[in-house]
Amino acid sequence: MVAATDTYSGADVSLVCKEAAMGALRSGIMSMQERGVEIGDLRKEDLPPLHWEDFRLALDAVKPSVAAAELEHYVTWNRQFGSEPTPRQLDAFMRRYGNGGQAAAGASGAAVPGAPPIVPSFAGAAPGATGGAGGAADGRGW
Repeated sequence: MVAATDTYSGADVSLVCKEAAMGALRSGIMSMQERGVEIGDLRKEDLPPLHWEDFRLALDAVKPSVAAAELEHYVTWNRQFGSEPTPRQLDAFMRRYGNGGQAAAGASGAAVPGAPPIVPSFAGAAPGATGGAGGAADGRGW
């Protein structure tokens, strides 16, 4: 899924996921109607699970909303203003928050259950900068 959505924004990926779910729902409802089950009798347990094919069909229907030239503009901006971490900064972040980026420690040093993910702020990054087109969800910046 990651490779298939490389140029998609976070909002685009969200649309792909919604379309995949709706496609599975549509096919499940049609299948149930063929068996004589009324929509009003539909239960959550009757719905089909999502499969890669649902996502493949959704990717055919939902195209990236950000043009390649515009995406390159954001990548260039990230390089110029330093909102992408250097390898050293990324390594330090992973050593400190190697538990999936969860807020790490209470007084005991143990992970705080339910703590929100930590996004490091690196010196030189624009205040509030989140990175490439679509923010952190697109994997092109912090």
